[in-house]
Amino acid sequence: MKKSIPFILLSLCLFISNSLLAHKETPIEFSSVSAFFRMADKIGTENTPSEKEWSELFATDGYSRCIAATFDEKEMFLRRAMELAYDPRRQNEKDSIMNIPGEEISEEWETLLLRVILANFIEIKENESDIKEMLLNLDDSRIYGDAISKLRSFLVNPVDSLIYSIPVSLVFMEPDILNLSGNMIWDCNRFLKQSSEERTDRLAREMFLSYISHFSSSEIRSPLIKVILSWQNEGIADLIDKKSLADLSVGFTHFGLPESYVSEYNRVYNITPSLIKDLEQLTISYINDEISEDEFNTDLSDFIRFGGTPTGYYISTLIREAGYEKEMISGFASPVIFMELYNRCISEEYSLSDTFMEYLKNLK
Repeated sequence: MKKSIPFILLSLCLFISNSLLAHKETPIEFSSVSAFFRMADKIGTENTPSEKEWSELFATDGYSRCIAATFDEKEMFLRRAMELAYDPRRQNEKDSIMNIPGEEISEEWETLLLRVILANFIEIKENESDIKEMLLNLDDSRIYGDAISKLRSFLVNPVDSLIYSIPVSLVFMEPDILNLSGNMIWDCNRFLKQSSEERTDRLAREMFLSYISHFSSSEIRSPLIKVILSWQNEGIADLIDKKSLADLSVGFTHFGLPESYVSEYNRVYNITPSLIKDLEQLTISYINDEISEDEFNTDLSDFIRFGGTPTGYYISTLIREAGYEKEMISGFASPVIFMELYNRCISEEYSLSDTFMEYLKNLK
């Protein structure tokens, strides 16, 4: 049967429409949040959830990704914190945990993590109606659109086809943000407390890490290169959503960690020039056969502190303030360029030797 012109035009329009929908920005996913509230309602009425119901909660998209990428016991911490926050029969137990002094609890990471999650859940319980209202009015397409624009303006000569949205799952957990191989797990309470600019900048930061992964070699074998890449990737990415050292350590405030954590983080940032000179000396010792390869590789692990973020941010801000930001960003795939720019900016006292730089250039 011969198809009419209107029918063909309608089919074409539907095809174009479906194609556009397929390329629409990935929506922010919050099935774990909805399941959390359903479970919280049950616990709050002093009904004990079944093991099947707990399994269903932690099988939702956000929670399953989070637990699989962190540690198996994470489920236990989340479950216990929910029970303490929402079950009125456990008020005394909840109070005893929340009243442990900060410096005392910092020595017991399990109790510390439980209290951090519990404190967040208590706040979520107190603001449940506001949280639900904000989620109803969430404009995720605008968040993604703004983040893409932010990243595009940050990059030098960007490859537009490699700038794209990454999946975001909102969950209730400790007030943290995780990037799990290009999939973001974002604590919903922290997400909603952030300004639209803060959300945009953080999403652009994580999209940058996904962007540069297309230019990274999967065959990098040198542990030394891996150390410098951790500084470089985190340092450049942090220029997108951080304005000062205080912005770097703000996560400790969200976690309710003792001041000693912030002090140590700031100390690592401030000793960066000395730390890099120590790295150089270690490398020279290895080049001169004064230490074995196993000793060299083992000692290198000490140079990635706090994931490399304080050291990387020191280097990237030093380079930016010296006027070489464009060169640094355009050379994001080369740890050699990163260290050459650092060497150009640092004082002579801490400059790196030709021996070290030549060794670095020959690594893979």
